[in-house]
Amino acid sequence: MYRRILIPTDGSTLSEVVAAAAVEFAHDAGAAVVGLAVAPLFRRPLIAAAIDDQSRTESDHLVKINRTLDRHLAVIEQYAKAASVPFEGHKTLSDEPAADIVDAAMASKCDLIFMGSHHRRGLARLLHASVTAKVLQLSLLPVTIHRVTLEALVSHANQLDRVDPATAFGSPARTA
Repeated sequence: MYRRILIPTDGSTLSEVVAAAAVEFAHDAGAAVVGLAVAPLFRRPLIAAAIDDQSRTESDHLVKINRTLDRHLAVIEQYAKAASVPFEGHKTLSDEPAADIVDAAMASKCDLIFMGSHHRRGLARLLHASVTAKVLQLSLLPVTIHRVTLEALVSHANQLDRVDPATAFGSPARTA
């Protein structure tokens, strides 16, 4: 059904959990995955501009951002490699990540966008504009929203830290 699935990432634990689920979904569907990492454009701090401090330059920003985006994409690539799923990675700088996600999906000839959501409710949803909600508004392609539970986030963090979940919050209870 799906041949190419776009997986956007911001490098967060949530996006890593979503990427793992997306790669599993792609494997089951026999699809390839396209990773997309988006970072904001360079903004020179006002104080640096006011005192004509040249220590923070756009070229320095680009070098750091490229390394960071490469690390974010490497996570998806590792999941894809472990599942024998073809992988292609892209990175972009933009202040409009939702539009770039939709554009990248179209440019890469993807037929599905696979994302996660923070599932904010009430006032928090109004105060924090959701990239996922914006992608849903802009996309002509289907968008799968993967719901990430707190348990999945904790499990993922424990796997990263190589912590035994039974002892993650202190020493195990002693039996008499």
